[in-house]
Amino acid sequence: MKLSNLSSFLIAAFICNSSFAQDAETLMKMGRKLENANLSRDAVLKYDMVIALNEGDKYNLEAYYYRGNYKKKKGQFDAAKNDYNSAIELSSKVEDERPKLLGDLFYNRAMIKYKEERYQGAIRDLDEAVKHFPRKAEAYAYRAQCKYALKDKPGACQDFTEARLLDANVIDDQFEEAYSKSLKKCK
Repeated sequence: MKLSNLSSFLIAAFICNSSFAQDAETLMKMGRKLENANLSRDAVLKYDMVIALNEGDKYNLEAYYYRGNYKKKKGQFDAAKNDYNSAIELSSKVEDERPKLLGDLFYNRAMIKYKEERYQGAIRDLDEAVKHFPRKAEAYAYRAQCKYALKDKPGACQDFTEARLLDANVIDDQFEEAYSKSLKKCK
């Protein structure tokens, strides 16, 4: 009798567990819907679940990306950078044909490095960002700003020029001084 009760319990637990089990794709869809409804904290819980499934696929890449964005927004820069690092590492193993996503991953990690005044690292990430998403004017403007900070005024001028070609309004107050001074080094 005890064995029968244990078997029934195990079968019921398995059925219950199976009906609530969700795959990474479903969890990502739920997370995105929650985020679109301005319920980012709840969305992050779904992204955590995707990562816990550890399927090492494009959904893990997305989960790290979106969770990193949330952490960056909350000022948790080291945690965000760790998520971006994980997503970037996965991007070399997972077939994902979304250059904008990869561009944004590198861009977002570069923005953290920029805030930390780690300009060389930011430039490397911005190089990757423009390789994956060459029409992102802000990437060129920030890369120009980093080059200017490193005293590469001709390089800064080239990037500012490219940024302005992509978006005439990209040079705002934040970039104006570096832009004006680097223009003198343009050929």
